[in-house]
Amino acid sequence: MKQVTSFQDSGRLYGVSTIALAALLACPAAAQQAAGDAGTAAAAEIVVTGSRIPHPDVESNSPVSVVSAEAIKLTATNETDRVLDMLPQVAGSTGAGSNLGSGAATVNLRNLGAVRTLVLINGRRVVGSSPDGVVDINMIPPALLERVDVLTGGASAVYGSDAMAGVVNFVLKDNFTGIQLGANSGISDRGDARNYQFDITAGTNFAGGRGNVAVYASYYNRDPVYAAARDYATRYLVDATQNGVGVLVPGGNATTPQGTIIAPGLVGKQDQFGNPIGTGGVFFAPGGWRAYTGADAYNDKPYSYI
Repeated sequence: MKQVTSFQDSGRLYGVSTIALAALLACPAAAQQAAGDAGTAAAAEIVVTGSRIPHPDVESNSPVSVVSAEAIKLTATNETDRVLDMLPQVAGSTGAGSNLGSGAATVNLRNLGAVRTLVLINGRRVVGSSPDGVVDINMIPPALLERVDVLTGGASAVYGSDAMAGVVNFVLKDNFTGIQLGANSGISDRGDARNYQFDITAGTNFAGGRGNVAVYASYYNRDPVYAAARDYATRYLVDATQNGVGVLVPGGNATTPQGTIIAPGLVGKQDQFGNPIGTGGVFFAPGGWRAYTGADAYNDKPYSYI
């Protein structure tokens, strides 16, 4: 034992000591002697803790956000990506509920793109569901989530360039036993967007508790809601600048129901009405084909999913 600092206060001696763990293990008699001196001096207590026990939400080189199992349960969500929606560092992506989505649910940290977010399961990398390596987290059932760790600072130094935005680690329960049945449903305050889900989770230990196997199955259904059902979502708005101020003005999609033809060879030529053809190509208007203009943009918002 090497005493570093000591000071006297109210007749009691306080000390800050550096103790070698090996000395404690090799000299149990010294610990017994110290306990025997408790009757003549202030009682001393030595607490040895494991400083390398992983607890990311308490101590970490970089800030880690942890979504616990209790928080996941309170969300009562049907989809794993909705578990992360409560975190401010998670940006919206074209997920299962998006008009532009393919049905896959992805994680987009700090709005840098899902391709720059690394997804782990129990600390191990997951094979991507697309050629760019983006992981569809629909494969991860909320019922088996123990917690979710989200790291957004300095992750690329440890995990590489595919963690430029950060890392999301889904930690699954490794000792689930028994059978759990679940059912939930929901509806919007407008009386639409009805959804419901039924799921079952079953698990058991084997090999004397050294192993565990779990099976999860679910059925999920959601009624679609189109933008035409909400007044605020029926207009196609685009960014513009008026008098030096950024504003939103009506716009549209260049892909029209009538159809357009876009070809570099048409640029600079004239349509049948003598109008020059630009990069927008040729537009099939009710009165006949002509050069496409910005006024021909199609407002497809009422037919889009929200």
